[in-house]
Amino acid sequence: MFDVILNNIVGNAVKYTDEGVVNVSLVDERAGTSNSLLLVVKDTGPGIPPEKHAQIFEEFRQVDEGIRRNFEGVGLGLSLVRKYVEACGGSIELESFTGKGSIFTIKLPLLSKPVTTTEAPAAPVSGPAPFSFTGKPPILIVEDDHVNAEVAEYYLRNKFEVHVASDGESALKKAAEMNFPVILMDINLGKGLSGVDVTMELRRRDAYRDIPIIACTAFAMESDRTSFLEAGCTHYLVKPYKRNDLLEVLKQACPWLPS
Repeated sequence: MFDVILNNIVGNAVKYTDEGVVNVSLVDERAGTSNSLLLVVKDTGPGIPPEKHAQIFEEFRQVDEGIRRNFEGVGLGLSLVRKYVEACGGSIELESFTGKGSIFTIKLPLLSKPVTTTEAPAAPVSGPAPFSFTGKPPILIVEDDHVNAEVAEYYLRNKFEVHVASDGESALKKAAEMNFPVILMDINLGKGLSGVDVTMELRRRDAYRDIPIIACTAFAMESDRTSFLEAGCTHYLVKPYKRNDLLEVLKQACPWLPS
């Protein structure tokens, strides 16, 4: 995930710096009190007026939106950076003025000391699971936003064999081809079937009548939660979420998961 953040933030600085330099610094602050990694990217590009700072993190936006543009749009670059940084529990700050270049400062939390991991045999599944399997249990992530899907996959890949469907139709197809003991269901899937539609259809299938389906959505009203549960979801997770939030819900939904 860090390589995506680094490539996009540095690539954006290089793209908009016709003359001068792009300076990149990386500081491991674990020896101090902040326990974080600090990435600072400073360029001598055209700069960004303060009133436009929030706008540049939107998808497919750039500062100069007139008829004549000197550069291509920012596209997904900075939007992707912000989503990944926030998913890691970090922060991104921008210091910039027109004609004076820009400084992006990204702060990411780190472990207090390096951890070495080794590949270990999969632990046996304890308790009643809806399907039998060996190794990591499969999970289906139904999510139309590719960044959100990648973040969820990053959070879960050590515990699950992750499968992703980007729309309702492909989710139903994957569920017919393979038995999933748990499903992470985005509610707003854009065009076509919604997450509620997919959930209701799955509940009509014998294999999926009783498995946990976790509604994962930005709809945070109590009435929304109630409607999703009535449609067949068993649990509810509000976006944006952190890794521990997701794992806690999965622990509740799947007591058979190995610790």
